[in-house]
Amino acid sequence: MRGTPPRFATINQMLAATAAPLVAIAVLLVSPYRRFRFALLPVDEIGPLARNPHHYLWQRTHETAPSSARDIWVYKPSTFVCNELVLKKWRRHLSIKGSWLLWYVFRFVAIVSPRRHTFTFERRWSELPSRDYPFMLSLSSDEHIQFRREKTALGLNDDTPHVVFCVRDAAYKKTERRKQLVHDIRESYRNSDIDDFREAALAVVAEGARVVRMGVKVEKAFMPGSAGVVDYATSGLRTELSDLGLLSTTQLCVSTSLGVDQLAAMSGRPRCVVNLFPTQKVESFYPWDTLIFQRIRQRLTGRQLSLRDSLELVLSLPFTKTADLEACGLELIQNSPSEIREVVLEALHREHHSSELSRADSERQRRFWDVVRNATGNRSVSFEMRPRIGVSFLKRHESLLE
Repeated sequence: MRGTPPRFATINQMLAATAAPLVAIAVLLVSPYRRFRFALLPVDEIGPLARNPHHYLWQRTHETAPSSARDIWVYKPSTFVCNELVLKKWRRHLSIKGSWLLWYVFRFVAIVSPRRHTFTFERRWSELPSRDYPFMLSLSSDEHIQFRREKTALGLNDDTPHVVFCVRDAAYKKTERRKQLVHDIRESYRNSDIDDFREAALAVVAEGARVVRMGVKVEKAFMPGSAGVVDYATSGLRTELSDLGLLSTTQLCVSTSLGVDQLAAMSGRPRCVVNLFPTQKVESFYPWDTLIFQRIRQRLTGRQLSLRDSLELVLSLPFTKTADLEACGLELIQNSPSEIREVVLEALHREHHSSELSRADSERQRRFWDVVRNATGNRSVSFEMRPRIGVSFLKRHESLLE
């Protein structure tokens, strides 16, 4: 329906809205024999689009749905689709509908009978390790052939490993949706300067890997002409196929916690997340992920808040936008280029060397998670299932744990 002229789209929408109550009533009446259940598929955000169906399918292998149930994912036809290839791949495994009729049926039954006619799935992502379940969005043999061609055009070859850099800046999503979301505008604390990743990129190249800077819309080029660095975001060669291929085969995904890094996570690739905020989001990552976060300080005095005070503050606001901190006379301290380099190398080496942490480093990890668990009240995940906080970062900022 994406190509339907606006006049006809409006007529189709009106007809669907008129017929939907009758169809919804039929759905309710036949439920003793055939139960139809619905859920929203978030097609406009790549993170949920990659992650939600994956975890639904993972959970379905461990739980038995009613034998008479048929689960249907729906999305509003006018919604911006962030990645058509990912959506196409999910259609092979799920019943996905983007019609006005089923959209209104879903809205109707979600109000009248939500417990019986909608379905959900486990949302505590860290408790469902993606490495325990096959990557459902993997490339087909024909797609692999095309991906190799596209890699060659980028100057990459199959023999040299690559590390992707997914760094959000102020240009993020400016042109890739029909209108900006309000929270995209407010969340300036999520933006980073790509130049802060220069030291990390040079360190990765020195380790024998290529660096691939990802992105759809970015403010500026990254290290143009540098050996071993491919600025894929500004290359003019970006495709949805290469996005999926590069992220699902990367040696490491360096990210500022973007939705697109879920494509790496779902394929079991390790992530190194920097400039994370709010800090309590660390609970949403996998055991093989490595993270460092932004600290909070008072603007006038320069005093840094402890981890405990920072968490209590953010959890009490609740934090929704950068202005919430500014109104409290506070500001964020982004990770420095040297901190980013250190944690990227740590994550890169961690995947290949399973050496134990020293007693002092292990104790700092435990102290960090004790503070987080006491603040959030979430004690359901064992210490072993938690992601690692950058070892050098915690050692450098040990006073945060006091």
